[in-house]
Amino acid sequence: MTITIGLISSLLIKDHFKKIEHELSHFCHIIYLDGSNHDRIISNYKAYEGKVDAFIFSGRAMYYYLLEHIDSPLKPCYYFNESSVDMKGIFFDLLLENRNYDFSKIYVDCAIEHNNYLGIKDILGPEELPYFTDIPYKNYSTLKAEDLLLKHHKELHESGQIKLSITRLGNKIDFFKENQIPYIYAYPTLDYMTNFTLRIIHRISQSKNDDRILASIMVTPKNTNVEVRSEAAIAGSAHIRRLLREYAQLKGYDFTLQETGTYVEALTFLKDLDNITDHYASDNLLKYLEKESGYKLILGFGTGNNAYQARTNANESLKISRQKGDGSYCLTYDGKLIGPFNEASQTFDLQPTPQLIRMSKDLHVNPLNLQKIISYTHMRNSKVITSDGLAEYLKISLRSANRILTKIEENKGATIYYENIDNKPGRPKKFYDMTFISKLDSPK
Repeated sequence: MTITIGLISSLLIKDHFKKIEHELSHFCHIIYLDGSNHDRIISNYKAYEGKVDAFIFSGRAMYYYLLEHIDSPLKPCYYFNESSVDMKGIFFDLLLENRNYDFSKIYVDCAIEHNNYLGIKDILGPEELPYFTDIPYKNYSTLKAEDLLLKHHKELHESGQIKLSITRLGNKIDFFKENQIPYIYAYPTLDYMTNFTLRIIHRISQSKNDDRILASIMVTPKNTNVEVRSEAAIAGSAHIRRLLREYAQLKGYDFTLQETGTYVEALTFLKDLDNITDHYASDNLLKYLEKESGYKLILGFGTGNNAYQARTNANESLKISRQKGDGSYCLTYDGKLIGPFNEASQTFDLQPTPQLIRMSKDLHVNPLNLQKIISYTHMRNSKVITSDGLAEYLKISLRSANRILTKIEENKGATIYYENIDNKPGRPKKFYDMTFISKLDSPK
């Protein structure tokens, strides 16, 4: 089975991607498509929609531009994340050229609060920090934001506030050349692009082989105090069933609806679940049901080789969704927990590797929490974390986060150090360096 992927990208990313093409050639065929301007993004998508299994866009803005003109793309679409930049490598190269390099004279347009400023604040002091964009994350990838970023680069350069621009706007390099702005294009790392593409290939392969895998969607109210057969509960369940039926008719999904106690279940297929959740990146079904019903709800998703397995997994993920309270989760037929549904949703093995199980016993922390800590450090691009940062990421109390990190440190899975932030008076902040991750990464 040959998988074909269309890469809609700037010329820079195309040349960069070709460095890993030989590693992917056994798994897929890549068609390179020009995304250097907006018209070509749309025309190439339309021309190759029937010829590829999926599209990859070299940036979020390209994908969002497509959605402005094509509401529901027929083929799966993915994009390289701006957080995949090796910023430490770029800074190291600059230091090799000039050991006294002034990083405060740089504007980095891809470092934002949402991606923890690409770890830059962890390696530079306050007086050394470069300029960051102040565009809110929700607006970051709009065309208006793209124009605003270019305006920032030009104004800061012309005013002498910066001497270098670091950018992820690969299709706007001519702008920097025309305005004589020294720039470095921040490429995604080759490892990231390889692993990202292989995950897409795996997902497509699964969907081709698993067209008959069943999926269960369970819906229940947040309020568990309502009696199961009370008039309010019966009316609420009927309303949810009606909304699910209308949703399925509107979107063209094949739902089989039934009610069990306080639960309403929609039984469908994995291929529909992928579309409903935008490959587990969107909790739009929950938002739709809550908006239309006026109820606060919890959704649990499960997949299985039969209805019983799908229903059992959905029930388990429903418990997790209730416990976590941060969105919907899915327990898959092959034992993976995915969630909460958003652009940064994580996948965890409920059957962890033997190495992780051994580490869990040594550190006295359950394997799922260790997986989540590892995912958190990958997102931050740093193995150094704080209790409050972990608490916010895991949606747990600060006390619980402190307890987990203390256990890891006491069992020699982390080292701690203290540092005054911004040279402010008072008690210094405690940082944990997750040294156990290096042990997991190293070969046996």
